[in-house]
Amino acid sequence: MNTELSQRLSVVKLLAMDVDGTLTDGAMYYTHEGDAMKRFSTRDGMGITLLHRAGIQTAIITSEETPIVQARAHKLKINHVILGSHAKHTAIKRLADKFNIQLSEIAFIGDDV
Repeated sequence: MNTELSQRLSVVKLLAMDVDGTLTDGAMYYTHEGDAMKRFSTRDGMGITLLHRAGIQTAIITSEETPIVQARAHKLKINHVILGSHAKHTAIKRLADKFNIQLSEIAFIGDDV
């Protein structure tokens, strides 16, 4: 890892994540009844556990409003979940205010703009 990236990561206090394509494989799954399903990786769970052990808060910000995301967040002990957000930058600013941290102390993982 280069020095600049290492320095930027050393100040991170919160990791915010999108869901589809980030915590999932990006595919859309439906049952024959039309119910939506998502495929999550167990490896993400270990990474999030290690972040929590290091004292880094985690959050989910997604445009979807589905109990599937709430269930996964509960399983991973992610207490900060923002559903139905189409303005993720605004949601991240709200989290910064909530935790009294700077935007530069937040890392965001997503697969869209």
